[in-house]
This record gives sequence, structure tokens and C-alpha cells, in this order.
Amino acid sequence: MYNEIATELKRVFPNINVIGNYEKLNHMKGFDVYIRGVGLSPDLDETGRFMLFSKNQERRFPTVQEIVDKVIMLVMTYGDSFKLADAQEKFIKDNAKIIPKPYKGIQRGTVPVPEHAIPKTNEKPVRY
Repeated sequence: MYNEIATELKRVFPNINVIGNYEKLNHMKGFDVYIRGVGLSPDLDETGRFMLFSKNQERRFPTVQEIVDKVIMLVMTYGDSFKLADAQEKFIKDNAKIIPKPYKGIQRGTVPVPEHAIPKTNEKPVRY
């Protein structure tokens, strides 16, 4: 699912920087999807994250299109993706103290999928 999200976001917003595992996962059953440093202040958590999806709040994982739609709506509040990027860079520069250091297993962009995890035709996907 991470690769699908990253690929679609890169297609829609070529200047986007998609990062996976910025923070160490405590389990493999789900993950949060967020943008740091943009959005309305009341919607940001203590480390400046604007949640597009939180594994702790939702019953089902949103579709890739639902995540992209949320990003598009957020971009529209800034005018365009470049203005959003400028606001994000300013936030990160001004608030470096509250942003946790990246996890050593950080991923930039899409990640290779092991051969055994790619479903063959008429086979169910491998679940971890």
C-alpha cells in the first residue's frame, strides 16, 4: 500500500518528497499517513503532523484516491503545491526542536517488494 500511495502522489505532485518509516513502527499492521508542518494549527499534533490517516482513529485504511484527494484539498488551501512546500520548509526550519529525528530505517520514495510477496495470478496476496 505504501508504494501505491507514493507512486500516485508522485504522479499528481512531481515535486513531492514521500518518506516512509520516518518514525520507527511499533507494529506492522498499519501506518499513519501525514504531512508535517502544514494545515491549520488546531489540526496539527505536538510534532506538527497533519494526519491524512491515523491507524488509531480509522476503522479502514482509505483508498489511495482518498489520500490523494485529501492532499489536493490541503494544497488548494495554500494555492499550489509550491506554496505548500514553502510553508512546510518554513515550519520545519522554525520548529526543528519539536520534530523527532528520523528513524534509521527511513525510506525515500517507493521501496522494492520482495519477490515472494508479489502475488502470482490467481493467488491471494501475501499477508504479513
